[in-house]
Amino acid sequence: MFAIESKTNRQIAHNLALEGMEVSKEQQKLILEAINSNREITNELIRKIASK
Repeated sequence: MFAIESKTNRQIAHNLALEGMEVSKEQQKLILEAINSNREITNELIRKIASK
């Protein structure tokens, strides 16, 4: 299970920033919820959450 301050979360946020998508802490929480719920993680899902 990943937390908001985990190295994995920071890496996800960094990778999204490299693609020009800044994500808020709330968006990061939504992404982590998806990861922690064992849902299939796709670029489309991440982009959908990041665009909220």
